[in-house]
Formats: sequence, C-alpha cells, structure tokens
Amino acid sequence: MGFFKKLFNPISKTIESGTFQERVAFKFDKITKGEKIPAPKYETEQKAYENIMKDEKIKKEIEQKHETLVENMNKFNIKSTEVINDTKSDKQYPTRETEIAHKNDPSWEYFFYEPPKDKMLPNRLTLREALEILRTKHEEIQIKPENHERLAEVKKSLSEHSAVQRIDEEKLNQMWKYFRPFARSDQERVTRKEDLAYLQNLLNRKEHEIGFLDIGKRDPKTLQSLEAREKAKILELEEIKKLEEIDNKLKKKLD
Repeated sequence: MGFFKKLFNPISKTIESGTFQERVAFKFDKITKGEKIPAPKYETEQKAYENIMKDEKIKKEIEQKHETLVENMNKFNIKSTEVINDTKSDKQYPTRETEIAHKNDPSWEYFFYEPPKDKMLPNRLTLREALEILRTKHEEIQIKPENHERLAEVKKSLSEHSAVQRIDEEKLNQMWKYFRPFARSDQERVTRKEDLAYLQNLLNRKEHEIGFLDIGKRDPKTLQSLEAREKAKILELEEIKKLEEIDNKLKKKLD
C-alpha cells in the first residue's frame, strides 16, 4: 500500500492542480465578460438578503447599471505613498536626557514641553500658570488690609494674568479650593502630648493635682530663664510618672 501511495500521490496532485487552474481560468473569463460575483454572506445576512430580493423593485434597482454612479467612481484617484514615520520613540518625554538637552529652554522648565497658548485646548492651563495663580492668590490673602498699595498691585496682576482671562472663573475657584497652599508652620497651633494625656485622664475620671485651667501654662517656651525651663521639664517628667503609676494601679485592681 505504501508503494502505491508514493506512486499515485504526485499524479493525483498534478491532476488536481491542473483542474483547479482550468477552473480559475474559466471563472476569470466569465468575470471579464461581466459576470457579477457577490461577496459571501453569513447565514443571518443570507436570510435577510433573500427576503429583500423578493421585492421586484429592489431587485431591478440592484441589477440595473447606473451610469452616474460608475462615472463618480471613476473620478476617484487613489495614490499610494510611503508610510510617515510617526512613532512614539520620536516624542520627547521627561527623562534625564531631555532635561539636559532643554536645560535652558523656558518651555521645558518643568521637565516637559509646554505647548503655546494658541495650540492648547479651551479651559486648559499649564503647570506654570497654575502655580503662578496659586502663588498670587496666596499672597493676596497674606497681605494685611492696611497695605492698600500692595494689595491693589497683587489684584491687578492676578486679573491681568493670561490664564485668568482665558479660563472660566468657576474652574479657577475649584483649583484654589483643592490645591491652595496649607497654613504656615508659625501659624499652626500644636497640642502637647502631656495635655492630651491629662484630658484623657479627666475623661477616665482619674484624679490629678493640677487643675483643668492650668493646661498650657507649663510650657517651657513661655518661661524666660534657663533654670525655669529645666525645672518645668523636670515637673513634666514627674507628672508623666505619676500618670503611669496611676495607670499601673488601676490595671492591678482590674486584674
């Protein structure tokens, strides 16, 4: 059997290829003579097509040759060109190399390219403009009301800023609401841990020698002499030890 397969396989292949080429040539001759070959359809499309073709008017329109349509199609002129090299590798991203290359370029000051104003989308601003607006508004708040001249200058510079004139006021207010600078450290009020511990003892009904209104009076920063500050620190340590002893006694009682 293996011998016959080896013998007849090449013969059958040559016959099949010959018949296939003959069929292709025959079909090509029909196409050149004007035979219409519709594209293959899916089963659902085939059913819809059969239902449509039952209408004689639609069938005539499909089979009829429209000269105007042929003329319009012949007007199309398609030319093939080389592909434009527009890959992402050509774009410059905020890397060390671009930082060095554009070190003294103002448009690359924040390590990425800032587009010109005429090419930006509406209601968009750059990081530089956002920082300038936030800085100016923060300065406006920090200025005292008595300093009328400086306050007027800051308000004028803010109103004449290009981003303020270009961006909606509502969006600028939202930006100020969520990205405004925090309070300065010298204006913050910090609570001491000892005072919090004392308040916790009061809530837990623990006795203490110092009254509630004396909180904050033991701050060493309010004392002028160095000796007084050292004494205040010693007193604070003693108070902490007393609190720890009270906690230990309560734990023993509970145990």
